[in-house]
Amino acid sequence: MGAQYFNASIETMSPEERTAFQLKALRDLLKYTYARCSGVKEKFDAAGIRPADIRMLEGLQRVPLTTKDELRRLQEKNPPFGGFLSIPMQDVETIYCSPGPIFEPQDPSDAFWARLLKCLHATGVGRGDIITCTLSYHLVPAGLWLHTAARRLGATAVPAGPGNTELQVRILHDLGVTAYIGTPSFLYTLITKAQEMGYDFHKQFRLRKALTTAEMLSPSMRATLESYGVDIIQSYGTADVGLFAYECRHKNGFHMCEETIIEILDPVTKTRLGPGEVGEIVVTTLDVRVYPWIRFATGDLSLYTEEPCPCGRTSNRLVKIVGRVGEAAKIRGMFVHPKQVDEVMSRFPIISRWTVLVTRPGQRDELTLKVELDQGAGDVAQIREGILSKFPELCHLRPDSVEFVPLGSIPDDQVKKVVDKRVWK
Repeated sequence: MGAQYFNASIETMSPEERTAFQLKALRDLLKYTYARCSGVKEKFDAAGIRPADIRMLEGLQRVPLTTKDELRRLQEKNPPFGGFLSIPMQDVETIYCSPGPIFEPQDPSDAFWARLLKCLHATGVGRGDIITCTLSYHLVPAGLWLHTAARRLGATAVPAGPGNTELQVRILHDLGVTAYIGTPSFLYTLITKAQEMGYDFHKQFRLRKALTTAEMLSPSMRATLESYGVDIIQSYGTADVGLFAYECRHKNGFHMCEETIIEILDPVTKTRLGPGEVGEIVVTTLDVRVYPWIRFATGDLSLYTEEPCPCGRTSNRLVKIVGRVGEAAKIRGMFVHPKQVDEVMSRFPIISRWTVLVTRPGQRDELTLKVELDQGAGDVAQIREGILSKFPELCHLRPDSVEFVPLGSIPDDQVKKVVDKRVWK
């Protein structure tokens, strides 16, 4: 199952063949979406260009970028999708909701699924595997996407989602789970919990394959996980675009899916950078027309290499993800944006100022919410419990702690309200 979605010939194309392949797909995409998506047409018209003006891949640089924040504003102005949906609303199968909120209609085409299948297939998952998917299935797309991809490859899937560690350890053990999908830190949590529960992970579990995503994987974390006999393959993508880069068996970077055009741009000047230079990842999906992504600025920082890979694939590779630009931070696989936190804090009028501190003292992200209260505030314990209850509803994860600090501790002019102090080795 799933074989019909793979086209091995495009993975070994020469640079000239790839350019021709992508240019044709790009021009077809621009022509199609300009005619059907008012949001695309407005961006082109504002820039003074037409699809016919893009005659070479380099011409894509004339198209304005679309950022997450801009997309949110466009959806507020022109709900629900900002003018980027190319099909009638009644033909949309599924709608997801990302932090913002940003609404995302699912593209049902086989072309979209090909990228997801390619990334999961790299782990060796197939018929006979029992796979547990620990990504969220609630509103956001990652869980359902990769669950469906596992089923299309013939595997049996367990929709585990995040949390419930003791139950998840029992699932791994009692069902003889052979493959894992999720963040590397949660896999580490499950292995640690299994050891605490008295299991010998090496001898009593069958888990041997893992696709990790939504979180950075440090060399030390990879070495730790693989010391338990679990072969780790990383993939990279976003909740908006889906997966579009993945490791092969040589684990020397993320192969860029040929169905996308990936640019690395200087975060300040927005000019294209060359191999080895760190910049923001900008992606154009050539295989998606229902809800097209044309020069979508992901906010992630990376660098790429043109060096050949021993696996035979000829695409360039993202070497690694090295950080974020902008206001949002990805914490335990979920984006947290200041506007989301503002909405949580607005429920508590006695809160004067707040800031989010993100650290990583071990192998897990920790989120500390520092809060100033107006003088004469009420029951602090009740306020803390209220914040801990409301925060997951809007931000999809729970703070590790809420600290109340004296008035004046948080500067009025603090530029970043989500402060990321993680260090990636």
